Amino acid sequence: MYVSALLFSQSVFSNEVSASKEQGFAFSLHPQAHIFSQSNMLNTDYIIALDKYKKTDNRWMPEKWQRELGQLLRYTIEMPRDYREEEVFDYYRQQLPASSELLFSCAGRQCGESNNWANDHFGVKQLYGTNASQIFSVYRVASIITSSTVTASTTTGSQTYVTIYTVRRGNRRLYTQLDILSAAIDSQ
Repeated sequence: MYVSALLFSQSVFSNEVSASKEQGFAFSLHPQAHIFSQSNMLNTDYIIALDKYKKTDNRWMPEKWQRELGQLLRYTIEMPRDYREEEVFDYYRQQLPASSELLFSCAGRQCGESNNWANDHFGVKQLYGTNASQIFSVYRVASIITSSTVTASTTTGSQTYVTIYTVRRGNRRLYTQLDILSAAIDSQ
């Protein structure tokens, strides 16, 4: 079992979210962006939202979701105010491999309340913005390595889930949340 590591650097030498060779893709940081915050968490129990949030049994949860355990790389990225939400969102979305599978997407008020995404899902207060300006999508990127012997065949790999959320705050600041979860898969 392995969890591939993605590295994100905003140094003079590199401006990419680099995927390991097993994943085969990387994200380039937008040239005008700066990383507001970043974290790398191992063995994270992560909820992949597959619908907007709804209050059920006195808690806010996505109407549809799945739980995965893996390594979570999380980036909160701030853009200059003169960029459009769609432009920034598309910058990151277009860098996904062509084989990426869209699991869920919404825009504007179809996503529900920005407050739920900011506080209940991501836990990043800077993502609380206007409901009309938000864009959210989640993708699955598969990477499988297969090895076989005379007596057994083993498949080891990972499912990578990429969540992109872009929102404009009331003060006109524009943020993108990029969550990259590598969930290990083992089967025989």
